[in-house]
Amino acid sequence: MASSDGLSLTRSARRRAPRIHTRPRPVIEPAATLEDRLPRWVLGGLLILFGVQLVIAL
Repeated sequence: MASSDGLSLTRSARRRAPRIHTRPRPVIEPAATLEDRLPRWVLGGLLILFGVQLVIAL
């Protein structure tokens, strides 16, 4: 009887769900400068908006 219990435990252990293998996430390195993060036209547009706000404030 004890040997049949041992066998049933090993059989139930074999029926476990398989492990899900996830892909490693790509490492995103930080940009060295602000121009690497934002295109030049975005920086130019922000500069124009800042200039307009400065003119309105004065």
